[in-house]
Amino acid sequence: MMRVCLATVASLSAALAGAACATPAAPPATGDDGGVAGDGTAGGCPPRAVTPPAITWIPPHSLHSNACTPSDAAAIVSCVLDGQSCTVLVTVACRTCAVSGDTTPSSAALIVHDQNAGRAPELNIAGCVGAASGDPSLAGCGAKLAAKDACIASACAGCTAPADLQSCSTQATTTVCAAAAADAQCAMPYLAQCVQGANQGEIAFNLVKVFCGP
Repeated sequence: MMRVCLATVASLSAALAGAACATPAAPPATGDDGGVAGDGTAGGCPPRAVTPPAITWIPPHSLHSNACTPSDAAAIVSCVLDGQSCTVLVTVACRTCAVSGDTTPSSAALIVHDQNAGRAPELNIAGCVGAASGDPSLAGCGAKLAAKDACIASACAGCTAPADLQSCSTQATTTVCAAAAADAQCAMPYLAQCVQGANQGEIAFNLVKVFCGP
């Protein structure tokens, strides 16, 4: 079975090496339903009125591909999130299953955006929801969750302090992004499967297991 180094494979791994191995990666985006919880109290950065942005939806591949061992999954998460373990060898099938980019045919557990996009790696909770719900299309629950998160991100783009951002996100779900939040309620039955862990690293590891484990 062919095994490859996370930091040296062409194509997507080149982006991974630049985004994660050269310098520590920024904290990954997880969306409103997968991030660190806050108290939701009113803050000094209310959501701004926005026109919900159109999302770029890449349907997720199927779950439980049985392509990654737990040690492979741990190495991939460590490389993408922390810029560590990037010289560990993993199988091509595992890497392809666990990590995708902005132009890949399907989305994986972790999304490494193009280097010039200036975006942190993303935990693909919406993709997990889409695959788990049985409808990975743009009309499915995963895409609706992604649309909600995109609306909140746009409405709260001016907030920088973590407490203000959390407060803004909470307010946006009942105000400017209320319609998108209502549509995304269909994702609730699947979040327990897709969002497991006490921190982003644990949630990312769970996502890789769900997408790529047995």
